Amino acid sequence: MTEVEPGIFESLPALIELRAGATPDRLFLIAPDDDADLTYAELRRATRDVALRLRDEWGVDPGDNVGLLMVNGIDFVAVYFGIMALGAVACPINTALQEDEVDYILANSAIDVVCADPDSARLVRRARCPAKRVCDDPRSLWRAHRPASRDTAPPPRVSADSIAQIVHTSGSTGRPKGVMLSHRNILADCYYIVDWMGFGPGDRSLCILPLYHTNAEMHSVIAALVAGASVVVPRRFSASAFWTLAAETGATYCSAAPTVLYILLEAHRASGAAAPPAHGLRLFICGSSPLPTSLLEAFERAFGAVVIEGYGLTETVCRVAFNPVPPPEAFRPGREDGYRRFGSVGRAIGDSRIAVVDDDGRPVAPGARGEIVLKGGAVTRGYFNAPEATEAAFRDGWFLTGDIGYMDADGYLYIVDRKKDLIIRGGQNIYPREVDEVLLRHPQVGEAAVVGVGDAKYGEEVKAFVVPVEGATPTESEIIDFCRRRLAVYKCPKTVQFIETMPKGPTGKLLRRRLAETYRMPAP
Repeated sequence: MTEVEPGIFESLPALIELRAGATPDRLFLIAPDDDADLTYAELRRATRDVALRLRDEWGVDPGDNVGLLMVNGIDFVAVYFGIMALGAVACPINTALQEDEVDYILANSAIDVVCADPDSARLVRRARCPAKRVCDDPRSLWRAHRPASRDTAPPPRVSADSIAQIVHTSGSTGRPKGVMLSHRNILADCYYIVDWMGFGPGDRSLCILPLYHTNAEMHSVIAALVAGASVVVPRRFSASAFWTLAAETGATYCSAAPTVLYILLEAHRASGAAAPPAHGLRLFICGSSPLPTSLLEAFERAFGAVVIEGYGLTETVCRVAFNPVPPPEAFRPGREDGYRRFGSVGRAIGDSRIAVVDDDGRPVAPGARGEIVLKGGAVTRGYFNAPEATEAAFRDGWFLTGDIGYMDADGYLYIVDRKKDLIIRGGQNIYPREVDEVLLRHPQVGEAAVVGVGDAKYGEEVKAFVVPVEGATPTESEIIDFCRRRLAVYKCPKTVQFIETMPKGPTGKLLRRRLAETYRMPAP
């Protein structure tokens, strides 16, 4: 189990100091593609160097927002924690975004300094918002020789309630909102994850999800830090190399989206191997999008590792609910074991409180459907520079998820419908309004709307419905190419269907659900 209890440390820099002082030579990070690693003592030194260089050479002050636009690797981890060591705010940005999307996030977060790898730095420099200063050699912040500074004072003490990072997630209006997560939020949630899963110093996570996502940051990296464990960070996920990497590095758990499980299972089936490769992975944490029970069962039977499904949002750091982890003697691959309930996302963890309420905010009976609302130490204080959106997200101290579900008599939560209109493709959230607005900028498009359609690999794909302007005859490829120049690829429609009219209500409001019900293709 974890070597610390809640309250011993108040911030991520304080936790790194604790780890480096107690176990300086213990390995924390292995970056196979960088051919490098960091002990806990080296992690402390690297984060201090980043903090001091950002302060002395880039003029970053505590409380400033600093962008991270970087691929996975040792540099991301060092800079991510280094920003926080200064008391500044880390703002990870999705590396798959296009210029307009990055431009909006930089402006919305009031970011002046961006730490970016060379490819991403070019994208930042093309942004139309006020000129940003770009550090395009992140390794220089912690690996290069640091000259003496006029001010040799150490980074300041960081309080538990100061903001550690801002993560942008799309909103129902189609414009991304910056979720503010404090050190207290992050440490609470990661401690609850570690405690629930039973992680300890002997564990080693395999981080295959992108580090701009809280799933990877919390489950793979910070949970390992809380547990006094270690993490393996390859640059990207590779199905062909996954099991060999897991075996060679001694990984014991992995956080993955359902799409990753699907890819690994399909690769195994295609190989024709009679048995899965040897590995020490005992547990897969799965979330970010719905996990089909059939996939869970088949994956466990193929690889012999337990899959634990959970539930959470960016606004709750990562997870507020998990299925229980069965003891080894109870685990039966692909079958319920008296602990997990397939189809459920589990029970509340830590101090998280989950309720299902009616339209007036009153709790409903077990088994009755309603909106899922949340309280607890992991819940955000709100959205950056968006007081109205923050106020609308809470009622009587409860965070309103917009998700519809029910809870059984034993406290197991079931999700029956997602946030209004949300599409989840391979664990990535896509809000249709954002895609709609891009489609409507096409000169031959009169009306447009997108919905999610079933897809075996990604769970859902984006399908666009377009009413052309009178006399125009746009093609599917023209519409898709138009979107690809303005949106991250994962957000772009895979198919386009041209229709004569859009379904609308009496006030002219688009009836997206009716559109989906009328045209949506069944999942393959």
